[in-house]
Amino acid sequence: MNKTEQYQNIYTAFSALLKAPVADYVHMNNLCALLKKEFHFFWVGFYLRQGEENLQIGPYQGEVPCFDIKIGKGVCGTAAAEKSTQVVADVHAFPGYIACHPEPNSEIVVPGLNDGNCVFVLDIDHVDKNYFDAVDQEWLEKLCALVVEKLN
Repeated sequence: MNKTEQYQNIYTAFSALLKAPVADYVHMNNLCALLKKEFHFFWVGFYLRQGEENLQIGPYQGEVPCFDIKIGKGVCGTAAAEKSTQVVADVHAFPGYIACHPEPNSEIVVPGLNDGNCVFVLDIDHVDKNYFDAVDQEWLEKLCALVVEKLN
């Protein structure tokens, strides 16, 4: 099964799970679990917007994370500030990279946008450099759009 097919399966499964009458954080955690299991990512999680300056840890799967990130700092803070997906081939070359763990080498961070405002970022780390590509970006943006829609 190729990467696109894997994402299609996750999209279908997650769409069905969104029909369950549970709290929003449960849906977010389900998405993290689906992604981590399918792709064996090092870390998958949400950082939720807290006011004008901070992102705070939300549902996640993986090692103990950084708890707070300033908007504009690191990959997550940059994605939130710029309201655009950040695909980083080598995190160690990213200016201001915030290392919560030494193992990850590549990262993708997708902002969840609601009426042009960033309400969360989905952060995914992989141990291999150059892991993430346009397929990841396309499907993760679609999955984040489902989360934003559910939050409304």
